[in-house]
Amino acid sequence: MKVTMLGLGIMGGGAAMNLVKKGFATTVWNRTQDKAQAVLGAGATWADTPTEAVKNADVVISFVADDAASKAVWLGETGALKAMKPGAIAIECGTMSVEWIRELAEHAQTQDVKFMDAPVTGSKMAAANGQLTLLVGADAEVLATARPALEAISATIFHFGPVSSGAIFKLINNMIAASQLVSLAEGLALAHKTGLNMDVVAQAAPAGAIGSGIVKMKLPNALSHNHDDVHFALKWMLKDVNYALQLAQQAGVNMPAISHTQAQFAKAAALGLAEMDTSAVMDVVS
Repeated sequence: MKVTMLGLGIMGGGAAMNLVKKGFATTVWNRTQDKAQAVLGAGATWADTPTEAVKNADVVISFVADDAASKAVWLGETGALKAMKPGAIAIECGTMSVEWIRELAEHAQTQDVKFMDAPVTGSKMAAANGQLTLLVGADAEVLATARPALEAISATIFHFGPVSSGAIFKLINNMIAASQLVSLAEGLALAHKTGLNMDVVAQAAPAGAIGSGIVKMKLPNALSHNHDDVHFALKWMLKDVNYALQLAQQAGVNMPAISHTQAQFAKAAALGLAEMDTSAVMDVVS
């Protein structure tokens, strides 16, 4: 199986390295070649454009940031989709709007290319170790064909149903995670203002019912006000919350809690924290 990876950021870079380590003939492309040095040293092949990268590929995986980047990679002047061979599988692993995922699937169909959405959850470490969780929207047959490549980069694959269902759940997942960060920040602010011993708060918060994965992961950042180690940039979480609210509006679902969360992330971005870790939102809640 020949696999192409488009985008070598935190997630794509780790995924590409695992494909190479597990024996897949892997071609990579990224907007800047410097991010490819490690995976090229491990045995991947470089391509100068997405069009060049996907020739003869059986599976093409995109790990890019947003709808605009995805459109450029798949449909741009040097886009991938037009150069893929008939019957090959295109996989979008970035977190995109549901509207765009459905449009991209239609473009793929016109090119006789199979399509699936497979956004991921997991940390930078999970990507590096091939332990991501994939949230898949696809025909069962397409998933079965692509599964060997997907299992090389993941520990768990959840198949939600047809195309776009994985994208829907990813937005739900991220909006809940974002709201937990804002709630944690508000709780810590209240604890501080009422004079609680914050050392004890730091021990108690992860131990009880509120000790979710993201609370445990980001609590040290909140207490130290250190957000320099970027696992997931704040600007991308804001983008995902915006996509979730867009989907909710289309579905006729009122989400006041997430609207409040979006306002806090937008405030943080406006204050210059967009490139910091997503935990930086907790510094603007008081």
